[in-house]
Amino acid sequence: NVHKLEQFIRSDGELNFDVETAIKVCRQATYYDDAAYLAKKFNQYDWYVHIQIEDKQDYEAALDYINKLPSLQKKKENIKLFGKHLMDHLPESMTRFLIELCTNESSSPDPDMEPDILAPMQPDDVDTMMEYPPDPEELIPLFVNRNDCLIEFLEAIVLKQPDASSQVYNALLELYLRDSQNEERREMRTKQVVDMLQNEQARYDPDHALLLMQLYRLQPGIVILCENRGLYQHVLDCYIENNDTRSIMELCWRRGQEEASLWVHALYCYHGNPCYHGNHCTITMVTMVLSSGV
Repeated sequence: NVHKLEQFIRSDGELNFDVETAIKVCRQATYYDDAAYLAKKFNQYDWYVHIQIEDKQDYEAALDYINKLPSLQKKKENIKLFGKHLMDHLPESMTRFLIELCTNESSSPDPDMEPDILAPMQPDDVDTMMEYPPDPEELIPLFVNRNDCLIEFLEAIVLKQPDASSQVYNALLELYLRDSQNEERREMRTKQVVDMLQNEQARYDPDHALLLMQLYRLQPGIVILCENRGLYQHVLDCYIENNDTRSIMELCWRRGQEEASLWVHALYCYHGNPCYHGNHCTITMVTMVLSSGV
């Protein structure tokens, strides 16, 4: 009799049965509400989340419960188990939760979930006293096929934690570049790439970043990274490839005194192009090469 079962389970008196066994029996009999009630009442955290996700498909209830768990360790354990399910069904809410979790801004624990202070300390309790938020890069795999959410997540991390790892910055840089292939967002994403490369606090890996710029053929990014490393010949090649006469002359005037071979290289490329024969830029280059004695 379902009514008698509920009365027995929800009675205020002392229960004389094993809670975990009772939860399993209720689940097997498809009494999911009763199983969830027992799990929540007796702080069987993992069981409660299992029931909400696997049996009831109530993802909002599961995420809300995880958010109010009494320790970061418990939250991390449940995200490891159910994070992908929650991301698939609640991408926006899950993204916000992960941002708060990594920046230590998640909701306060539910007082009803707090462990009994009179209970003997367990080995796991020692770890709980020295808890740390999860590393953001460890959560990146949860965002498979959710690039928009991943961008939101990583942007929030680098904003709140400028000293985030190079893996975080590299991932965000690549996402910007990938999304820049969309014509509507190209200008915005290109600006974001340039801003990151010019940000002295950004901890991207320069070698990896240069490979990405070359892969996506983003000239402004290549120029910034090569200039930062004193690779002016590479910068010049980039301008020459794009027939950017103004930038070629500006670079040669700016760096030609310390690296006179820039004038020679530019002149050689212009000399090979009949369109520039007699051009005032070519004449300037000849003059500078002769005066430099190169």
